Amino acid sequence: MSVEGQQQQRENEEPAQRSAVLRQANVMEQSLTGAAQEAQAANRVRVMKFGGSVLTSAGSLMDAAAHAVRAAETERVAVVVSALRGITDRLYSVTRALRMRDAATALVEAEEIAQLHLHVGRQLFSDAEQEFQFRLELAELAHALDLVVRHAGHGESPLEMTDEVVSFGERLSARIFAAALRKLGAHAEALDAFEFIVTDGDREDPHPRLEESYQKTREALDPYFLMGTIPVVTGFVASTPEGRITTLGRNSSDYSAAIVACALGARDVTIWSNVAGFFNADPHQNADAQWIARLSYEEAMELARNGARVVHPKAFKFLMQERIPLLVRSATNVDAPGTWVGHVESGGTR
Repeated sequence: MSVEGQQQQRENEEPAQRSAVLRQANVMEQSLTGAAQEAQAANRVRVMKFGGSVLTSAGSLMDAAAHAVRAAETERVAVVVSALRGITDRLYSVTRALRMRDAATALVEAEEIAQLHLHVGRQLFSDAEQEFQFRLELAELAHALDLVVRHAGHGESPLEMTDEVVSFGERLSARIFAAALRKLGAHAEALDAFEFIVTDGDREDPHPRLEESYQKTREALDPYFLMGTIPVVTGFVASTPEGRITTLGRNSSDYSAAIVACALGARDVTIWSNVAGFFNADPHQNADAQWIARLSYEEAMELARNGARVVHPKAFKFLMQERIPLLVRSATNVDAPGTWVGHVESGGTR
């Protein structure tokens, strides 16, 4: 072939070669994008909140912890816990006794609460099991509760005293739940949310300072994920801008879970309770109550405001803004699918 012919052949082949190279580059880019998306999805966190209704004994705590351990085998998991069933009400009774200047009654009730948690701790671990750190944490918190009750009213307002006393329910349950996770073979640590969730300081109608809380939550929890550890966060409690212990309001651990989920850009939030999702009536009182499989945020919020005591109404506001789905599952009836709550596109697509 002549030189001119060879040159013409190269000119004819170049567009096809460039096209092949571009196709290969596009395939590689799509592959890398897909891998990045998969990696991002794998790094996203699932937030699991366990309410007091399913935290009733050492056995129920182990059953609840097993749900988190199974999920943590393939995904990052953050846990948010309420106080053990009935404990918050008992702690409020301590504060009422203190306001009535009945210190003796308050001290007896506080001691009984502490002993109940120590008993659950002993049920979790036999004397031969080496959970010294856990036992020490419970003993220190029991002692701290006693000191707070003994010195109540010295330089603090009744609202400040109340918030600090009632915070011990979640602080104790978080230590026990983390210990249950460790007993099942997971790495887990209890974290106090007052270290990173900050309110506006209003103790009667508190609102979280979201930007500050989100940043502090990420800074507090991310190192645990990198170490393969499940953080167990106290629901309900927070801090004032001055760093004093406060709360997000009664029954607000769902609210805490939503804040944690939004801070972490979570894949979803699962509320584990003693009901298998949302129903059109209270299933504990009405045998004909019908289970609801899927709801929009707005529908679920309306049901919650109208008395469906499944999820705190405030939790939906933040989840809706970030489009993070919420699942309500039964901790005791794992075969029940529960209720999915999420964003609904116009036309009904979910």
